Amino acid sequence: RKTDEYTATQMLPAHHGKELSLPRLAYRVRALSGAHAAAVLVIVLSGIAALWTGLRTPAPMIGDEVTHCYLLKNQAKQLPVPTVIADIPVGWGDRAETRCYPHVFGWHYFGALIYRITGGSFGAVQVWHTLFWIQFLLVAYLLARRRGGNQSYASALYLVLLASLPAAIIFSVAFYQDVPAAAQVLTAFYLLLYGRRWWGLMFLLLAMAIKETAFLFVPVFVLLW
Repeated sequence: RKTDEYTATQMLPAHHGKELSLPRLAYRVRALSGAHAAAVLVIVLSGIAALWTGLRTPAPMIGDEVTHCYLLKNQAKQLPVPTVIADIPVGWGDRAETRCYPHVFGWHYFGALIYRITGGSFGAVQVWHTLFWIQFLLVAYLLARRRGGNQSYASALYLVLLASLPAAIIFSVAFYQDVPAAAQVLTAFYLLLYGRRWWGLMFLLLAMAIKETAFLFVPVFVLLW
């Protein structure tokens, strides 16, 4: 039969015009599998940790998170009309503080839809917010692989560094829009680099609807278009 005429070396896939021997191929498969497994482990554990921490603190904790949380709750009452007004309880008196927060409202609006659909579940909003953190880590890893890290553990180490940044860890739990916006920006450029320009533009527009500072990426996006 024809298969008898092929040697083991000839049946191996070529790599940059060179045939791979069995030992080199086996090493490469082990290395790739190990890097991928490490990346998946980092993403899963980091996502679980962020979600667990957020669910154990079912109330806004710090700074502007308080404003964003009550904006979301007030938006849920005002649907489908957008709003930038929040009634925030204070530690003195019975009257809430009415605060106007001129801000793009993409995160608040979609979060309000989830909050309303789930009957006012803070946990459901926390799950939704955690998904942005997972998206951020996943797309960052895919971008690192595209830069040549797929042949070593470099991309997985890069992922570990991102997942261990203190500010990133805080914003993966607290209701700030930095991680959600960054996740959309990374996704936009990832799609752009793979020729999916219009899909990339859609994610960049979504990023700008979540946080104003995403506009800073428009010039680079246009240059790469």
